[in-house]
Amino acid sequence: MVDGDKARKLLSIGSFVVLAGLLNMVQARCEVFILERFAGMEAVGLYFGSLRFIELFDALGMIAVTIYLPRLLISSNKNKASNEALVLTYRVALVLYACTIPVIIAMAVAAHLLLGDKFVGIHWLILAMAYRPLFAFLGLTRSMYMLAEDRLRYGALCSLVGLVISVAAALLLIPRFGVYGAAMSAFLGFFCSNLGIDALLNRTYFRAFVRAVTFK
Repeated sequence: MVDGDKARKLLSIGSFVVLAGLLNMVQARCEVFILERFAGMEAVGLYFGSLRFIELFDALGMIAVTIYLPRLLISSNKNKASNEALVLTYRVALVLYACTIPVIIAMAVAAHLLLGDKFVGIHWLILAMAYRPLFAFLGLTRSMYMLAEDRLRYGALCSLVGLVISVAAALLLIPRFGVYGAAMSAFLGFFCSNLGIDALLNRTYFRAFVRAVTFK
């Protein structure tokens, strides 16, 4: 009976992880489909070209998670992941993002020199997407703690909120601002799913983020 309960719990955990992952994948690409509908394939090519540069930084976050998550899970078996540890992890994510900013600027310059003739304005769009690594690092931080604290339903809810906001914002902004509207809609979706929802429903995470930013 105990083994059956464990199996059901693992299945439940796995289903919420898969659901959150699928919603995140759709959120990360939903503006592209709307962009194609309102601005055409040329705009999609420019957007995807810029996105390829920015998404290179996702590997940094995944490396950090691979190193830190097993230790976090082991410690959470003894007691709940502490708030101080969450604040510290947020600060590491912020420092990691700060280190990427000069690289993003260098990438924008390189893209302008190498691809500027084919994708006009690609450097400006890369800079307009410079927020994405920040939310990737913050999202990975939150995901680690949600997994350690068994808050996977909340994680799926965050992903759903981000998707809804991204789609709604894209439908409003892309017809008016084109590729920059797509960048803005993605920003709003990531902001709401990583910070906005915590401010409303999970003050522990939100206060930890504020402490990390203000160093209090």
